[in-house]
Parts: sequence; structure tokens; C-alpha cells
Amino acid sequence: MLIGKLIGIAMLPLYLHRLRPEDFGRLQLVDMTIEVVSIVAGSRLAVGIFHFYHKATTQQERNSVLSTTLGILLVTYGLIGGALYLLSAPLSRGLFGGDGYVTLFRLASGRLVVESLILVPSAWLLVGERSGASVVAGTAKAVLQHGFNFIFVVGLNQGAAGMLRGSLIANVIFGAVLVTLMLREVGLRFSASVARETIRFGLPFLATQAATFISTFGDRYFLKRSADLATVGVYGVAYQFGFLLAQVAYQPFNAIWEPMRFEVARGPNRDAIFARAFIYFNLVLVSGALGLSLFVKDALPYLASPEYLSAATIVPWVVLAYVLQSWTGFHNIGLFIAEQSGRITSANWVGAFVALAGYVLLIPPLKGVGAAIATVLSFGVREIIIYHWSQRAWPVRYEWVPVVRLGAIALTAFGLSLLIAPQARLFSFGVHVALYVLYLAGTWAWVLSDDDRGNVAAMVRSPRAALATIRGAN
Repeated sequence: MLIGKLIGIAMLPLYLHRLRPEDFGRLQLVDMTIEVVSIVAGSRLAVGIFHFYHKATTQQERNSVLSTTLGILLVTYGLIGGALYLLSAPLSRGLFGGDGYVTLFRLASGRLVVESLILVPSAWLLVGERSGASVVAGTAKAVLQHGFNFIFVVGLNQGAAGMLRGSLIANVIFGAVLVTLMLREVGLRFSASVARETIRFGLPFLATQAATFISTFGDRYFLKRSADLATVGVYGVAYQFGFLLAQVAYQPFNAIWEPMRFEVARGPNRDAIFARAFIYFNLVLVSGALGLSLFVKDALPYLASPEYLSAATIVPWVVLAYVLQSWTGFHNIGLFIAEQSGRITSANWVGAFVALAGYVLLIPPLKGVGAAIATVLSFGVREIIIYHWSQRAWPVRYEWVPVVRLGAIALTAFGLSLLIAPQARLFSFGVHVALYVLYLAGTWAWVLSDDDRGNVAAMVRSPRAALATIRGAN
């Protein structure tokens, strides 16, 4: 994932100098539409794969979980993607006021269908602990996608359509290979009982994703109504840094933790492991969030044309929102264990209503910053509710003191950067480096335990031996 994002960051200046803010705004609205349609297609039906895979008692039953879920998604995504293709002209007129952008929605419909080829095989790699294969696959997909994007956007100057066309072709190749490899191992098995359980468990998450859509993408519509497509485009660039935090700090950790946590939950030391995992998770997450918030003003002039520079004031709010969202993904374990998926839906809808209220009140006066603050409030309320209900359903003794200290040190460093507010580009970079070093020193002194510091020192001396020791201890 890190390799893929580094490739994306390297390509971003080329894209943002070829795409005007209006073009990027159109991409954001098309992505918003795809999110809505994917909810109807049942993208969250796959949420129970890890739960039911570990719940199965034989390998044959586990294989049935994978192949049955794949079959369900192929059917639903195919039907809904076809409907989106047929409705491309009305959607273009409704969002952009004319038929000139029908191609964008047709390409997006193809990309939606192809996503059904990727969801289950990606989960298959994770439950099989094929980290090497996952790295190779993810890197290959990133190279393919950005290679095709370069051809269509930079070489052929196809703008927003080129971005969608490049990702569609890359996903077709990637999905076909992954599905072939998975089916060679698990076979074609359809289990009616697995289908019923998967749909029963996953249906509430369709409503959950509808609420998540409002909290994550609904602000684009309000921004377009209150301002224009260029404002949507600038906000979309700021949001890329939130996605960057999720993809570099949260998703790599979660790729291992998500399938593992259900196994840990059944072990004798589950409280201790969950507590330490949450601390380590925040060390990565908060460090990434602070780094993005401090250095975005230094990096953005090199990554984008001047029209996008105002995104720097939005980024800290967006990454804070994604810290809160990542916490929710960690703390919902109790509701999964208790199979209370309806409560997750309820919490997401409360967050969605908070987001809508924030959009109405904050976007007209504050534009992109108001949208980001509304997202922070939404994700924060949702995290509080999920944590409370999850602890009631299946209590875990988390260690909050180190996490609170870590957050306080990070906020202090960021606050100092606002007070100093250096203007000269080179001086600004130097100040931000110094503040980040102070944050790392404070983390070492007041957050890490003696054992943690010993593990870090051992890791520096011999990474392989240190990892083996830590794994043996856990």
C-alpha cells in the first residue's frame, strides 16, 4: 500500500497540472454517484467474510464462504452496473447540466462492475496470510493503474475521462487474475446457507454505508450548491490526504488486524493484545496525521498548481476526521462478536444526521473548512456511540493513558506550528522538521513503555530477531 501511494504521490503533480479544479470536482461528483450505486449493489455484503470464515469449522466450509460471496457480488454488481450505464445521460444532465459527461458515468459503471472481481479475492489473500502475494498484487495494480492514467491523462490529454478509463482497464486485468487464482484453490461452491447468513449479516451494513456516504461524500453536493465545481475540486484534493492517511497508516495495519482480531478475540490474552495493538496502531496513525498536517503547506506547491493551494487549510481537519474513523474501525469489535450489526447502522445514521446539520450550518460561511469540520463532528459522535455500545456488548480493557498522551503531544506540536506560522518556504520546512522531531522525542519519553523502547532498540539492531521475539511473546 505504501508503494502504491508513493507512486500515486509521484504522479499527482502530473495529474493536478493537467486537471483543472473543475475537472477534479467532476471526478469527485462521479465518485460520489458510484458510492451511492455501490450501496445498492451490496458492497457491504462482503463485510462478514472474515467473521464467517473464522466461524467455519472445515476448510470446505471456508471455501464456500469465499466462493458464495463472490457469486453474490458478481450478480448484484453486474445488475446495478448495467442500470447505471443505461442511466448515464440523465445523471450527466442532473449533476452537470448537460449530456457532455455521459462518458464519465459509462466508464464509472464499468469500473463498478469490475470492483466485484476484487473484493473477495483480496479478502482471500488476507485470510490466507499471503502477505507476499498481497504486496506483489497491490504493487502491480498501482503500477498498472498509474501507467494507464499517465497514457490517457498526460499522453492523450483525456482529462477526467482518462483517469476513469485508466483505473477501469487496470482493475479488469487485476480482477481477472485474482479471481482465477482464487477459484483454482477454493473452487466453485455455492452454499445456500452461507448466502443466507452473509445476506442476513450484511444487509444492515447497506444502511450503514448509506449513512457513511452522507458523512464522507455528501459534503461535495453542498459545496457545489454553495460555491462551484472548483471549490469541490480543491476540497477533493484536501481529501486525498485523508485517504493517504487511511491507506498508509490504517489499511496496512488493518490488513493484518482485521482477519486476526477475531482469532485473538477467542484467545486467553485478548484484553492485553487488544490494548497493546491499539497503542501501536495509534503510534502509526497519529504520527502520520501530524506529519501530513505539518508538511502539507510545504509539499502542496510542488504537487499542484496554485489553484489548489488553499487545500492546505482543510487537510488538518480531514486527517483528524480519519483518525476518528480509524478508531471506530478498531473499536467496533464487540458489535461484530455479538453480531449486533444493526447497532453499527444506528450509530452511522446518528453520525450522518450530525454531518447533514454541519453541512447546512458550516459550509455556506466556511466552504471547504466548514465541510471538514462537519465531518470531524460526525465521525466523532459515531466513534463515541460505537465505543460505548461495543464495550457493553463485549468489554475490552484498553489502555487510554498512553494514547491520550500521544494525542496531546501531537496537538501541542501542531499548535506551535500555527503560532510560529513561518512564511518563507525553506524556513517553514525547517520549523516543521524541528517540531516533528520534538513530537518523536516526547513520544519516546512519555508514551512508550520500557519494553517498547527495548523492542525499538532491538529492532534497530536486528529487525528479524526482534520481530521473532515479539511474535513469540504474543
